[in-house]
Amino acid sequence: MIAGDAHATGPQDTKVVGWNCGIEGQAQYAAPISCSNGPKVVLHFFFPNCWDGVHLDSPDHKSHMAYSRNGKCPPDHPVAVTRLSEDFGYDLHTIDPNGITLSSGPVYTAHADYFQTWQPGVIEELTRRCVNAGRQCGPVTS
Repeated sequence: MIAGDAHATGPQDTKVVGWNCGIEGQAQYAAPISCSNGPKVVLHFFFPNCWDGVHLDSPDHKSHMAYSRNGKCPPDHPVAVTRLSEDFGYDLHTIDPNGITLSSGPVYTAHADYFQTWQPGVIEELTRRCVNAGRQCGPVTS
């Protein structure tokens, strides 16, 4: 599954890909911003949370998934799944954020992949113990 677009030709929706200084609740921006007061520049990815209910993957690694709108999945992707996100922090305190490029090109080409590789039973236990219980369990390393 993919969040973002490596072939984007302009800024992406900040509900999918966003930059900020890593402060929880801070607004997301379409491009890196200056974080001169010490925090890292953070790139956030928000993965789709609705599945078509049929395909475990698709040729583009995207069309089997969709984003919810107003808390509801679209009719063609009716199965809600746990919302995944990835955050990447960069120590860029002394670098002008306007000069940043990614391996895919300009900052607006940011994208991330997710591969389900959890050991059988582990993801189910985390879902039961954390997601379904409404608890923030923190970083998971296994």
